[in-house]
Amino acid sequence: MGLFDFFKKGNNQEQIKINLDDFKFVSASHSRFENGKKIGDASAGRGIRVQSNISGIKDAYTVTIYNMDGNHPVWGNNIQMSPKRMKIKSVGSNEIELIGFGNDEMGSPFSDYGLSLKLKDNTVYEIILHMHDRNVKMIYQGSQEVIKAPNYMKFEPMKVLEAFEFEFHSSKFKVWEAGKIIDEGNELNIFTNRLNKNPERNMKTNLLTINNSNFKYLTNSVELDITMTGPDNIFLITLPKQYEPSGNTSIEMFKNTIGNSREKKTFQKYEPYVAKLFLTEETEILKLSFTLVHPKLLIEFE
Repeated sequence: MGLFDFFKKGNNQEQIKINLDDFKFVSASHSRFENGKKIGDASAGRGIRVQSNISGIKDAYTVTIYNMDGNHPVWGNNIQMSPKRMKIKSVGSNEIELIGFGNDEMGSPFSDYGLSLKLKDNTVYEIILHMHDRNVKMIYQGSQEVIKAPNYMKFEPMKVLEAFEFEFHSSKFKVWEAGKIIDEGNELNIFTNRLNKNPERNMKTNLLTINNSNFKYLTNSVELDITMTGPDNIFLITLPKQYEPSGNTSIEMFKNTIGNSREKKTFQKYEPYVAKLFLTEETEILKLSFTLVHPKLLIEFE
């Protein structure tokens, strides 16, 4: 039996036909409709990007629109529409719908926005941006940048597992903040997970360490209490009843679903509260990600 063989199970969940982990769509023209009436057409370069960089929420993404007529060497410049948090509303053979959720820093609801991806032969040929509060929609014609989807192992979500040991060698990393990459690089990092007996809580927890003491975005080691399955990952997570800094929406969502793993916790700077393992069907670890409380970062290692 291989290290992760006991995770192999069938999965009957309906699957999204395209990869939205980092989806890009380039449009050369678009049309604007107000109250159902066409206002006009524009020949203008726009880039629409969907990214699965919201930790702890199933089928949640950030959607950003860029002005492609300016300088855009790495799709990071000339933002036309700032990132909006959206989640899957419906999935059909010809359309995927997303709807905004939560609020921005000024308190404006993301639910004012929605996105429709029109499909033909599992490829997006048109995208509609909905601005519900103004009864406006923008229809973008263009082409999808095809990116091969990683073949991650699927799981029945929210199943508690026994903690297990593993080692993962990473050659590159990306650091995300507020939907944007703030740092990335190519370097060797080795992660080792060992079982930690915790007599106070009568449980075995995960003690995950990184060999690189110079990596500035993570503490050298972290204890993570619970091991569970997500739809396409295994996550190691700590869920305190009371914690500082408080008010983390993802932690609160997990607590409402799973419960508490301990009474109190003060998260240190660069200490993650969750780590996620993404595996191939052959049980090889492809990616390891961490989500931090202080500061709010997502860090990916591949």
